[in-house]
Amino acid sequence: SIYEADRKLDHSSIEKLAACHWIDDGRNLLITGMQAVAKHNLSNALCVSALRKLKTVRYIKASHLMLELEQARMKETYMDQLTLLSKVDLL
Repeated sequence: SIYEADRKLDHSSIEKLAACHWIDDGRNLLITGMQAVAKHNLSNALCVSALRKLKTVRYIKASHLMLELEQARMKETYMDQLTLLSKVDLL
């Protein structure tokens, strides 16, 4: 279970996030924590929740996204790339 006591996750908060209303409201979510706190597990679970609600999702490491944007800038397709990213419900 993701709600193991040592993870110190608030069950209610996770359930609210999984409802994806924050996506509908155009709000952002930043998941932070130390390396071993399984941020990727939580972000994966939220992506799955969004997909189940028929949201569009793009899952990418921030470093890869920055590289992709830099390559688009060099190819002079930066604005096109931003336009594509802006159409995704959850990035």
